Amino acid sequence: MASLRQRKSGVYSVRFYLPDGQRPMISTGSRSENTALKMMLKIESLVTSVGNGVALEPDVAHWLTTIKAPLRKKLEAYGLIGESGEPSKEMTLGQFLDSYINRRSDVKPGTLINWSHTRRNLLTFFGPDKLLTDITAGDASDFERFLKSGARVSRYVEAEPDDSLSAATIRKRCQNAKQFFEAAVDHELIGKNPFAKIKSAMQSNRERDFFITREMYSKILEACPDREWRLIVTLSRIGGVRCPSEIMPLRWDDIDWAGNRMTIHSPKTEHHAGKGSRVIPIFSELRAELDAAFFALGDEPSEFIINRYRDPRQNLRTQFTKIIKRAGLEPWQKLFANMRASRATELADLFPGHVCSSWMGHTEQIARKHYQQVTPEHFERAISSQSAPPFLTPLTPFGPRAALPSDADSYPANEKTPDLQGLAVVGSDRQPHGWAVLDSNQ
Repeated sequence: MASLRQRKSGVYSVRFYLPDGQRPMISTGSRSENTALKMMLKIESLVTSVGNGVALEPDVAHWLTTIKAPLRKKLEAYGLIGESGEPSKEMTLGQFLDSYINRRSDVKPGTLINWSHTRRNLLTFFGPDKLLTDITAGDASDFERFLKSGARVSRYVEAEPDDSLSAATIRKRCQNAKQFFEAAVDHELIGKNPFAKIKSAMQSNRERDFFITREMYSKILEACPDREWRLIVTLSRIGGVRCPSEIMPLRWDDIDWAGNRMTIHSPKTEHHAGKGSRVIPIFSELRAELDAAFFALGDEPSEFIINRYRDPRQNLRTQFTKIIKRAGLEPWQKLFANMRASRATELADLFPGHVCSSWMGHTEQIARKHYQQVTPEHFERAISSQSAPPFLTPLTPFGPRAALPSDADSYPANEKTPDLQGLAVVGSDRQPHGWAVLDSNQ
């Protein structure tokens, strides 16, 4: 614990407790309570780190590199820093990663899980005692190759190849590593980011795309064990709602029964301005399932639409895989994402792009890059005689080009044939390419 004391002169001092029981006091040299409070918090954090033998917080480590000589000598005298006065320069990779991840209470649990995988890979490759300052751009490139090789047990131990990481996952983990080291640069723990040149922009792996047809959807619906699973499947495939992040927060109060609309709250996009929620239409198939589930409640009140499967320890993916197999189908990759992508593809064929994006909760660019698919139905429609596009025909001043007479000599030498007269229009402003789109019935 630490506390502030204000002297008669108005200057604040910090009193703190050392692990050995001492209660020293250090002057802040400032009459500003706000400045003194910041210094007190830094000293309190420093004492806690030294007493518990844990890594310094990055902002405290950076602060120690900026303090003046008198304060540095006092902290050295109390054993809180070494003679160099720059313990941050000796921070190991393990200390920094633990400190950074533990401090980021502002991110979602899913992000922390994602970061933990990257942390494990970094510590496996470099070792927890590797100094931050010793990691180079060449090491970062070696780390990327390490992930691609599949031998992720140890940097120094031969391992059986493991191809479980996709290219997108490898890019994501390199992106996380780049973010970690960029934070170290911001806190002046290192001079430059060794991962700066590693390509980490996310790319969509379209090889994992799979379109769930209406016939497949019907079979899956019949194989569902209860009404709540039917709702989960319908919300994913017909509503295009993200599962589980958007389905689990849904409440019955989010439904506008009279207006046939429902509000979807999106934890994934809430950090973007105005993207925390969206309103979607209640499509007829979805309305039927919602009505059945609501009337089945009877007199028992329920806040959430989905109740039985809210426990995060329940693995929806595993249960959904069993349902798909029970329906006589083979499970596909990205189970719920492809359900949503299938609906995005259908809507794109029926409504303008901005409407689809509003209902799906993503931009048109993201839709094209990650969601919209080319389906067998698109090919069937393209080759169907009923949907054939208007044919193209060369333009003449009198409509479609007339057949040339068999005796071309019947025209005077100084006159153009009907065919050439038509071609003479090619350069005009009216038809710059000399082609006209005619109705197929002409």
